[in-house]
Amino acid sequence: MHVKNNRLLAIDPGAREMGIVVLNEFQIIYYGVKSLKMYRPQKVLKRAVTDILTRLIIEYSITTLIIEDGHFSQMASPLYNTVLHAIQETANCRKLTLAVYGSKPIRKFLCRDGKATKQRTAQILAERYPELKMYLEQNCRWKEKYWIHVFDALAAGLTHVVKLEEGSGK
Repeated sequence: MHVKNNRLLAIDPGAREMGIVVLNEFQIIYYGVKSLKMYRPQKVLKRAVTDILTRLIIEYSITTLIIEDGHFSQMASPLYNTVLHAIQETANCRKLTLAVYGSKPIRKFLCRDGKATKQRTAQILAERYPELKMYLEQNCRWKEKYWIHVFDALAAGLTHVVKLEEGSGK
């Protein structure tokens, strides 16, 4: 049976910024970057992440959370781990499906190359979603780094959507 409202919240977690995309199948409903730098110490960060996610879950009737696992790039960061735990706890409390994908499998899936760069992945996604193209070519390096979080979240979300479709035999 095909569920019409299978909205998912795809997240590129980070201790400084968190990229988020709400998808309904392949349609982008909402996207953005949430700045988390001002939420310190860890207890305050965890509360902020939980509040942000809870608001989005309620507002967009989210059924699934998708995370791009960035452990390899932010390995020993206790703040990164705090964000991950907040996401996992929010999914558990709300009884949502939670799926985690590594960046290498995501890039291999979307770009047909596990060693593709973040920039290459973003370019491929901007071709599919032209409304995002303006975030690729920023006048400052920090803006490009800021907006790349949306592309990473979108890549994880699309990977999940396609894997679901493949699993259902569509």
